Amino acid sequence: MSVVDIGAGSGLFTLEVAKMPETRVVAIDANSGMLDYIASKADELGLGNIECLNTDSVPYSLQASSVDAVIMVHVFHEFDPEVRDAVASEVSRILVLSGRLLLIDFPADPEVSGPPLGLRVDRSEADRIFGQSGLVPIMQLNFGSEFYGVVYQRQ
Repeated sequence: MSVVDIGAGSGLFTLEVAKMPETRVVAIDANSGMLDYIASKADELGLGNIECLNTDSVPYSLQASSVDAVIMVHVFHEFDPEVRDAVASEVSRILVLSGRLLLIDFPADPEVSGPPLGLRVDRSEADRIFGQSGLVPIMQLNFGSEFYGVVYQRQ
């Protein structure tokens, strides 16, 4: 299985997924220091199946239809609104047919703490953006009011 963690940060998800047998993980982040941390932790844990990719722009240097799953946790709102469509298109491009995206982010609700409201991408907007790229929601994850979670599948 091949998994990409976009906005990998400290590698919380990258490192856990990399523990799965026969899994290759690509951690993508704009912060090279975070990727150095992930590489160091991977070495400590004896995980040789993690590739770190330092970039803040798309397209990524990954082949089309080469990834089974993409993880984006608390990162989609960090992309400038002008590039969110391009990010969604890139996710669709790298996913295999029926590949899945796990998106977890903050709702555009002033009652919920998180990043500034102007940066947040509401669930309906995320559905619209990813839907334009051929990704349809197949499952909603319940995290209460603090976050929303959606699994999208490439059609």
